[in-house]
Amino acid sequence: EVIHLISYTINPKRDITSLVAELQHSPRWMHYLDETWGIASRESRQELWGRLSPHFRATDRVLITDLPAGAGFYGLLPQAAWDWLRGDGQRASGGESGGTEVS
Repeated sequence: EVIHLISYTINPKRDITSLVAELQHSPRWMHYLDETWGIASRESRQELWGRLSPHFRATDRVLITDLPAGAGFYGLLPQAAWDWLRGDGQRASGGESGGTEVS
């Protein structure tokens, strides 16, 4: 299983309900940052892009990158997000207040 980080900008702004549904169709996902998702799956970046690309337009911007096993990270997120990044959670999304720094 690989953790893919997907960041995007929708330009012009529009309804992205179908994109969100496709991202949430993944077995393990995380969404705590606007326009950024974590997807843990056995899909390659190319396979994930093949699944997501119909939901984007040429004027949008998208970056898919992998977070290799054992990669370090640092920031300010709710504890559930850090747990997810370590593989301890299935689905995690915003709504929690506060944050925890992790390095």
